[in-house]
Amino acid sequence: MDLIGTAASGGWPDVLAAAPGLARRRLRTTLRRTGWGGGPRSGWVGRIAPTVVAAAEPEAGHWLTESITLTDTAVVVAVVRSRTGRHRRVVKMPCTTEAAESLGRQAGVLAALRADPRLAGWAKITPRPLASGAFDGHRYWVEDVVPGTPVTGTALRTFREGPVFAAAVRLIEDLHARTAAASTVDPADISLWVDQPLSRLAAFCSAHPRHREDLPALGRLGAQLSEELLGKRVRTSLIHGDYWAGNLLTSGPAVTGVVDWDRASAHQLPLLDLLHLTLFTERARSGRELGEIVVRLLQDNAAADAIGVPAGQLNAWLGGVPPATAVLLFWLRHISLFIESEGHGDNRDWLRRNVHTVLARC
Repeated sequence: MDLIGTAASGGWPDVLAAAPGLARRRLRTTLRRTGWGGGPRSGWVGRIAPTVVAAAEPEAGHWLTESITLTDTAVVVAVVRSRTGRHRRVVKMPCTTEAAESLGRQAGVLAALRADPRLAGWAKITPRPLASGAFDGHRYWVEDVVPGTPVTGTALRTFREGPVFAAAVRLIEDLHARTAAASTVDPADISLWVDQPLSRLAAFCSAHPRHREDLPALGRLGAQLSEELLGKRVRTSLIHGDYWAGNLLTSGPAVTGVVDWDRASAHQLPLLDLLHLTLFTERARSGRELGEIVVRLLQDNAAADAIGVPAGQLNAWLGGVPPATAVLLFWLRHISLFIESEGHGDNRDWLRRNVHTVLARC
C-alpha cells in the first residue's frame, strides 16, 4: 500500500496534492464514486479515530489524531497517539469494497502469523491487529504502529545498492526457511500456480472484446509453464506476496517492519517474493513498468546479470526452476491479482505496458 500523501487532519485537497497527476485523477474519481470526495470526510476520520481506539483500549485514557494519510489503494490511515505520547496506534478505514476486502485479508494473515509457532519473533516486525468493527456504517481496523521509517524518495531509488536490500533478502529468506516444505509439482500445484491465475486473466480478456486477441497467448503460456513445472522437485513455503521496499520499514541498515500482508499465501514458491523484491526495486529505480522489465529479462540470456544478483544466489532462489519460467510465473501471479483492480484493468496504458507486451512474446 503505497503512501501518496499526508496531511495533519486536513482536507482531501491537501492529501491529494502530493499525488502524481494520473494517480490523483484516479483517486478523485474513486473517492467521488464512493462518497469520500469531500474535505469534511477527512475531518470526520480525524475526529472519530481517537474514539475508535479508545473503545479498543479504554485503559490508555485519551487519544489524539496525529496525522491522516490517503493511500493509493483508497484507504484512509489515521495515526493516533495517547495524550502522554507513550502509545501510538493506526486506524485504517477503507473507501471502497476492494480496500475493505484487502484489510480483512491482512487481518486474517496477521492473526495466523502470530498463531504459527514456527514464526516466533516475527510478531515484532509485523503489525499487531488490535480491533476491527464499524463506525457509522464504515468499516475500520486498528493496528499497533510498527517501528521504523518507510523507504521512500531517494532511498527507494537507491535501495538496491544499499545494505537494507541485503537485510531484506535475509529476512524474507528466514520466513521461507521456517515454513519450507519439499514437494514434487503435481496437477494440484499446476492448478494453483498456473491454471487459476490464467483463468482470471482469460475471464478478463473474454469480457473485453479488444483483449480477446490475447486468449491464444494465454493458452500457450499455460501449456509452457505446465510442461516446465510438472514433476519437478521444488521447495514451497509461505510467501508475503507483495514483498518490496515500499512495504518495508527501516532503521539504519536494519529492516524493522514488514507491512501489507493481504497478498500472503501458503504453499507457494519462495522465488515469487525474491523476484518481487528485485524487480520492483528495478521498477522504482528505472521508472519502467513491470511488464517492460519482464520482457527485457525474457530477452536476456544472462538472467543473473539482468536480475542483478550473482548466479549462485539466483540459482538458490529459483530452486531448479528455469529462469524464464520463474519470471513468467511471478508475472502471471502479480498480473492476475491486479487485473480487476482500480487503475489497472481499466487503464489502457497499464494493460499495454504490463500485459500485452508480455503476452506478445508467448
